[in-house]
Amino acid sequence: MRLAQTSVSFTAVSRLYALTYIVMFAIPLFGLRGITARPPLWLRVASFAGLAMTLLYVILSVFLIIAVASVAGFALEVSLVILAANVLGSAIFVAGRRTASIHQVAAD
Repeated sequence: MRLAQTSVSFTAVSRLYALTYIVMFAIPLFGLRGITARPPLWLRVASFAGLAMTLLYVILSVFLIIAVASVAGFALEVSLVILAANVLGSAIFVAGRRTASIHQVAAD
């Protein structure tokens, strides 16, 4: 039981980091369309390699290497942890933007 809980935590945290890295590696490839100077070729190649490896990690991390009572239950737990962390992060972001806009209006 303890191993499964540790595995859920590790898998969820690792996937959260992977999602962040996917965005980071995608920016030079897809997110700079409005900029006149394209990123250098070496940066696009490195970003593609990083994106490919991170996507491969996310795909391969679906396959468990430990025995758990329920694979579906494990996947659900990991998914709920990731969803909860993203909802919490979004709420913090929205609260910060509201606070910043209130302070901006008060300063004007």
